[in-house]
Amino acid sequence: MNVHAYAIMTNHYHLVVAIDCGRALKWSDNEVFDRWGQVFPRSAERARQMPPEVQRDLAAKWRHRLCSLSWFMRCLNEAIARRANREDGCTGRFWEGRYHSQALLDDAALVTCMCYVDLNEVKAGLSRSLSSSSFSSIGERLKQKRRSSTSVEQWLVGFGDSASAHQPPMVSEHDGESARPIPIDFQSYVELLETCAEALQGRSEEQGTRWAAVAALERLGLHPERFADAVQNFGRTFPTWAGHVDRLLANCQRLGQRRCHGSRAAQALYRKAA
Repeated sequence: MNVHAYAIMTNHYHLVVAIDCGRALKWSDNEVFDRWGQVFPRSAERARQMPPEVQRDLAAKWRHRLCSLSWFMRCLNEAIARRANREDGCTGRFWEGRYHSQALLDDAALVTCMCYVDLNEVKAGLSRSLSSSSFSSIGERLKQKRRSSTSVEQWLVGFGDSASAHQPPMVSEHDGESARPIPIDFQSYVELLETCAEALQGRSEEQGTRWAAVAALERLGLHPERFADAVQNFGRTFPTWAGHVDRLLANCQRLGQRRCHGSRAAQALYRKAA
């Protein structure tokens, strides 16, 4: 599981992750047991005492679950719910409903979604600046940068450089490829966030938002003047998938869906054909 961005709010949280199924399929049975044991130590310990043929079956089942977004969210939400109920001294349902997920179909969608997630605290009025966003990935990245530490890269996907935008687009979780660096340099990403924050807080220029990182948006194939609106309304604009309109339409056709939500917004946001 590769974590690109996160934001922890008062009653919900956001995660931008990429699942590397190809890597999981290469794990040995022992490595699967080790990884499963980090979450379920007792079941992993019992599995090691079972006959070899039973171990193989369990390893195959757990290998599949270890690269499943549904199982990841189930384990994460259950752990949070149990801890919260212990702290509150109560029992019963903690989460209102099942998690909602959106598929990010290309690099531009990834960067747009990351901006949406990293700006949640600013948008909600919980922080006035990126550096004071204590419960988001951008706050963590800036803190680590001030300390000149690279430990953040151990669990947050790192940024590339301007040349990364010319590499092939992101692969799906079933292609067996590891997630490459985020296709934008960190300074340009911070400039995107700062400009969007100004727009969200009504501090942008009357003549229109000034984009310091306009070149980065152009490399991603996005219209700078429409980016802030796409970030602010990302969840409503792209309820199921996010990406270039060609990719949205291809997904709809593959699944036999007649309505393609977000296609009009994608046409406005992206500058050219995929």
